[in-house]
Amino acid sequence: MEVTDNKLFDLIRENNELAFHEIYNRYWQKLLAISFSILQDREAAKDVVQDVFIRIWIKRGELDIENVNAYLHQAVKLKCFEYLRKNKINQKLLDRVNHILHANDVEEAMNLKETQSILQKSIQSIPAKSLAIFRMSRDDSMSNREIAEKMQISRKAVEYHITVSLKHLRKLITESTVLFLFYFL
Repeated sequence: MEVTDNKLFDLIRENNELAFHEIYNRYWQKLLAISFSILQDREAAKDVVQDVFIRIWIKRGELDIENVNAYLHQAVKLKCFEYLRKNKINQKLLDRVNHILHANDVEEAMNLKETQSILQKSIQSIPAKSLAIFRMSRDDSMSNREIAEKMQISRKAVEYHITVSLKHLRKLITESTVLFLFYFL
């Protein structure tokens, strides 16, 4: 008689590695197919599925899952979109650097370097704690609760620091748009 997914998750919460391996074996191919259909990159798809399972094992004591199939499918989809979001930003950065490296116009490259310097100074004007909390939220995809626990502060404090960072970044975007228009148009 086959053990249900819910029973396996109960066992996983109790640190049962065999139950974890069983869930992994049951869902690996399905989740890889979903991940690949979104990312169109086999290695990235494997990484995403691995990350989902790693997170499940790490958070096993905190998980309260009613529908294992739905949870795993949703977790993989969210991780894929997170991957795409991060890589889109990374790709924009790579494109910008590539543009500078291949720029024939020295003045354009100097102006771009100046603009980047101003932008970097603006980012550095964000209070260190606010920026660290913002990065945990956005780069590491941590929840406000997780950040609050890690930083040993209240959730309201986490929300405050994220708001401070967003205000600075909005101001930065407005200023950088003006700088961009000034230098390049």
